[in-house]
Amino acid sequence: MFFVFGTKFLGGVKSYNNQEIQTKFFHFCFMPLFPVEGDSLLVTESGWGTRKGIYLKQNSTSLKAGYGRMWMLAVTALASLFWMMDQTTFYLILALALGAFTVYLFFYYGTSTQAENEERELIGSLTGVYALAEWLPDEMCDTLFKRMRAAYQAEGRNWQEDIRSGNVLNAKVAYVLALLHYAYMPGEELWELRMKAAELYAASLN
Repeated sequence: MFFVFGTKFLGGVKSYNNQEIQTKFFHFCFMPLFPVEGDSLLVTESGWGTRKGIYLKQNSTSLKAGYGRMWMLAVTALASLFWMMDQTTFYLILALALGAFTVYLFFYYGTSTQAENEERELIGSLTGVYALAEWLPDEMCDTLFKRMRAAYQAEGRNWQEDIRSGNVLNAKVAYVLALLHYAYMPGEELWELRMKAAELYAASLN
């Protein structure tokens, strides 16, 4: 009965360091109908029928991949069947076009860019969570931010004032603080702080 309907993690995207974002769908005959939960999952471990990871905000890229891959595979198979029965050029071109798009969805859509990987590595090296700040739920961003802020301020420094003055205690830490803070409290002032922190971090690498 499970193979007729049930739940399944689909839409694997943004793969990096053996981790990727997936979303649990309710399916009928393996065709995704709707996401079961509002959040997506950054899968850190997986096995037969099991997943372990960190819940994220609902990821639109994973949702599109979850729906698109399976449904496009079915539509491509249907177009191929019509071509085998009809043998017309129209169905051949249609099947080839749909097949090419299906290959794109499975192997290219939702890949993690080099910039994203670098930012994930940066955040993960300090927090243990290898995800972009904007993927994280607000509560997690807040928790990670406050933990890092407390460590920074233990040295008697204010991370925001340090970024504005250009004299940061640790450019890497200051940049991650700015990323996390802006992710759950977006605003023009914090965006400018985030960009200034990015400049200081880039300068520290030279």
